[in-house]
Amino acid sequence: MTQNEETRTPEHLSGETPSALQDRQVAGIRGQAGARAREQVPPEVSAELENLAARIERAVRRATDNTIRNLRVKVTSTEVLLQGRTNIFYRKQQAQNAVFGLRDVSQRLRNDIEVT
Repeated sequence: MTQNEETRTPEHLSGETPSALQDRQVAGIRGQAGARAREQVPPEVSAELENLAARIERAVRRATDNTIRNLRVKVTSTEVLLQGRTNIFYRKQQAQNAVFGLRDVSQRLRNDIEVT
């Protein structure tokens, strides 16, 4: 075994450069370009996304009679992510429909609410 092989780390074994691995980790989503993930979001866009997340959260709480535990809504320019827990699948569907009912939501919806 050469010295170079001894110092190889798992990310090198996967074929990714350390920079590419870091980009993927920063992105948080496999396959998303790291350059976009590191971009600074202008304050007005950030405020818009935060306002939209708050509106979505209110709509989901209202539609589900506030029965989604640990509800979290994350909004990016491309995706709305719903997270939380419920014990009834119908509540998960209601949460999803509440988002679809908002006119200015053009992002893709990812409903990760767990039914336990």
